[in-house]
Amino acid sequence: MFPQDTNRAPLEYSLLHVVNERFEVGIEYDYKEDQFHPAAVYRIVEATESTPAVMIGTSSAWPSGEVDGNALSITLSDMLGDDMNFSLGAAYILETEDWRSPASLSYRIREGLSTSLMYDGDGLHPIMTIDRVGASIQLILFNGEDPGIAVSLFQ
Repeated sequence: MFPQDTNRAPLEYSLLHVVNERFEVGIEYDYKEDQFHPAAVYRIVEATESTPAVMIGTSSAWPSGEVDGNALSITLSDMLGDDMNFSLGAAYILETEDWRSPASLSYRIREGLSTSLMYDGDGLHPIMTIDRVGASIQLILFNGEDPGIAVSLFQ
């Protein structure tokens, strides 16, 4: 649930299909705007010990409360040790023709429990993730103050 003064949709849905180990495709639905957005991510470069992974994709501009619509992105991601991951990207917001620089830092506390800081190019969002067989639950503090939850179910 979100306070009434946020620009975020109170409910969003995503349906993704893993085509292969490099490519996912799907659709996202924004309940507040009654709009569908395409979602896809393709890993064009595999990570090695000396090279980060490189992905291109499109999705809604979630979690930003300042941006609506879809974004095109390119992201570099690399492990910074056994339990820490860093990503940095460039995102082009189609509706406003703005650029953002999203980034994240994730740390696995133990098997099935991790924490992250996600920067969407505008605000910083702390996240706690609980992974279980067939499900993932994320507790999110949008901009460090507005609570939210994300639930993912998968096979």
